[in-house]
Amino acid sequence: MGRNTHPNRGPRTDLRSDREIRRALRGDRPAAFGIRRLLERDSEDDILDVTFGMQGEGDLPRNVVLRDRLAVTLLSQKVISRQMARGVVIGYQLGRTGALIERSDGCSERDESLTVALGDVRVFKDRVVYASVESAKIKEEINSIHAILGSIGIRGLAKTEKPYVPHVTLGTSEKGHAMSRTEQRHVVHMLEEELPMQLTVEGWDIYPDNVFDQRRS
Repeated sequence: MGRNTHPNRGPRTDLRSDREIRRALRGDRPAAFGIRRLLERDSEDDILDVTFGMQGEGDLPRNVVLRDRLAVTLLSQKVISRQMARGVVIGYQLGRTGALIERSDGCSERDESLTVALGDVRVFKDRVVYASVESAKIKEEINSIHAILGSIGIRGLAKTEKPYVPHVTLGTSEKGHAMSRTEQRHVVHMLEEELPMQLTVEGWDIYPDNVFDQRRS
């Protein structure tokens, strides 16, 4: 019997691969996978002028940590991170997902910049301040992504009680510093008065940035 085999197991390389898979699946933080459209610089600056200006004037609580890089999320890593962990490790399933998304009719023009409208401002769980985005194209892209992921067994995308609302997250209050109802009403009112009605988003930003390269490895 050769040194690299075992009566009940395959070659040594399979054993090493199995150990790597098990170790990755036990990890607390599987590799991130997400898709977003970053705001073009002028649109981003217009929003940042409002949010940081409001905080400087005292109209946004100081314990709200404002984001200085803004994006519209098409697929959040939080939605599928655990389910995609195995695909990230093996390199096949995630690569196949990328190939399917790239070929999808609903995503065929994903590299083009796009003008979208800002909708309502909301506060999620008393901490996360965000503005909804209104765009038929963005919704089409999200629906296409969800359909593709559902077709390869990623669960929980099409069965949510409330459809996913595309949005731009503006900031999040620090832990232990939830905003009061009065603060939330004031923040929402001021932001809806001051934020631009339209913004421009760039083409897709897929992270990690080498995620589709795994299908060629």
